[in-house]
Amino acid sequence: MARSDRLPQDCPLELAQATSLPCWKLLDRGDISREESIALLPAPFNKEDYRRFVEGCLPYFTPLPAGVDILNRVRAKGYRTYVLSNFHKEYFDGVYKCYKDEEVCFAKFDGMTISSHVHCIKPQPEIYQHLLQDHQLLAEETLFIDDSEENVAAAQAMGIDALLCKDHAALLQEMQRLGAL
Repeated sequence: MARSDRLPQDCPLELAQATSLPCWKLLDRGDISREESIALLPAPFNKEDYRRFVEGCLPYFTPLPAGVDILNRVRAKGYRTYVLSNFHKEYFDGVYKCYKDEEVCFAKFDGMTISSHVHCIKPQPEIYQHLLQDHQLLAEETLFIDDSEENVAAAQAMGIDALLCKDHAALLQEMQRLGAL
């Protein structure tokens, strides 16, 4: 649905590198602040590079038109839609302010479960439990879509139907094949 991996060319940290670090996971889970995450950065990573990454990635979070199109199609069929996302608090607050009223993003969803708000992250089972309980959803009536195989497998282990999205055109075809669109 959205993308945050289009970082400036001079950014020395790769998104996958930064988001796989334990200090990032603690930040996404809402257990530590941005400053604490920077302080916990392990060697050989450069703290200033990480700070630039953590503080400077907001402008690079952008809704993808193909993802928004699928969202619009799903909503037109009468399905409820929810966000389940790993976001650290400061980053989520910034993204939400940018897109809360936008026709292309948060205003289209019926609800959200954000990792830093519930203190657990995908693929932990607890975050899927929060999604289901907080929004009164039944696992067997829920379809989860994610770009991570690990997150898809975790949802399936919870009894939730799940699809891996690496390409929006392929996702659209799979959803049509399943009768969801």
